[in-house]
Amino acid sequence: MKQLRHFIILPFLILLFGCSEEDSNLSTNYPNGLVNSWVESYEESPGVYRPSGFMTFPSSRFRQVYTFNKDGSCEFLVLSSVDAHYIQYGKWQYDDENKMIRIYDADNHLLRDLEVKSINATKLVLVM
Repeated sequence: MKQLRHFIILPFLILLFGCSEEDSNLSTNYPNGLVNSWVESYEESPGVYRPSGFMTFPSSRFRQVYTFNKDGSCEFLVLSSVDAHYIQYGKWQYDDENKMIRIYDADNHLLRDLEVKSINATKLVLVM
């Protein structure tokens, strides 16, 4: 009976203390609509993004795209000097107090720090 009690308590303790502090800092308190794929609409104004599929954008040599997933993963397009643009993967968190989206690589190095000016279902505006 004593062994059974330890068997039941041990998984609970692992769950309780097993999460690192770093993981618990990832915010799920982000603005409605942020989880989406956002395409730069610089024809409107610098820093304006629209959901992908919102409109047909004119041809462009480069148009920034950010995709923020609900699970905290993200991807974004990286500008290449030789037009060999590529997608970089990472994880993101939202800092509600400072209205910042922070994007990290797999080693938790900060890659991007994006300040949100405003957001709704059809428009994300970042401070440029």
